[in-house]
Amino acid sequence: MGTFHFNYPNLDVIKIKENDKIDVLSNPKKEEITQIVNYIKKFKPTKIAIEADSSWGATEKLRRYKKGELRDKRDERYQLGIRIAAELNIDTIFSIDAESLDSELIQLDSAYFKNMFKDFDFKANDTIWNIYKKWFEYEDRLPSIMNLLKYLKRINSREYHRLEYGAYLVGDFKLDNQRVADILSIWWYNRNL
Repeated sequence: MGTFHFNYPNLDVIKIKENDKIDVLSNPKKEEITQIVNYIKKFKPTKIAIEADSSWGATEKLRRYKKGELRDKRDERYQLGIRIAAELNIDTIFSIDAESLDSELIQLDSAYFKNMFKDFDFKANDTIWNIYKKWFEYEDRLPSIMNLLKYLKRINSREYHRLEYGAYLVGDFKLDNQRVADILSIWWYNRNL
């Protein structure tokens, strides 16, 4: 299940405005998190993986959570992954995250890869990309006005994934020599695979 980052680190291209952020530790959103947890528990997962690298120490944090610690963390890894694992008495959390291939390749030939990624910045003056930006801004407001379980079902739908995927195929995708196809394969696809 995909989700947005509940603690809003704003590391993605599109930044969330302060008034669009929610507090998952306060009602009504706190109660909505409980709805999500209970909904997922109905599927009786036996393994849980979260977006974190191994140095994050997910299983150790799960042990601490089970002792009553870390309950005040807004991060979705605590609010969903670790909480569900604790409530289902799962003893291990799997960390799955990776750097993209570009971070390694730039060390091999920084001039070539800096040139390859030149102007790939999601700032294209493209009609369709501008529509996407407005759509992203609209979507960023929804968690503050919509039930979180309904919202997460929405963003995990096949239709939503197709629509969001299209954002990678406009704007910067039109850069010269089809180089954005290479960029996407070594940056976005590589990391997600």
